[in-house]
Amino acid sequence: MKDLDKGVWIDERQSWIVYQRFGQINMKIISSNVETYHLHGGSGSSTPYGPQDAVSETALYRRKDHQLKNYFQKVIEELLPVKRLYVTGPAEAKIGLEKEISKMKNLSVRSVVLEAADSMTKNQFKAMVKDHFEQTLD
Repeated sequence: MKDLDKGVWIDERQSWIVYQRFGQINMKIISSNVETYHLHGGSGSSTPYGPQDAVSETALYRRKDHQLKNYFQKVIEELLPVKRLYVTGPAEAKIGLEKEISKMKNLSVRSVVLEAADSMTKNQFKAMVKDHFEQTLD
């Protein structure tokens, strides 16, 4: 593992960034602050066929997408500088992060590897990243 090789475990709640600095493997944790929504029905009036308040799902989804985009940008800022990137996680957040990375024109990432993974401990993730980069030496 070289100094510009980094690993990310990401989901919608938090991300772990593993990197090497001065020969030691370090980890940084970033919280997403993305709100979760539990939609309930709107409220009706006591008058038959009266006005009803509906929950605007579109506005809530747009808000969540905006929060996720800001979260991905925050993760990318913490990753810089990076040459090789190993991204893993349990859900679709890793795909969203890859899309944000591909939109950035001035980023000089040589390779991005995506891999699905279930939940794991921090030490397991550190070992997984170290093993990945040791297997893929230049």
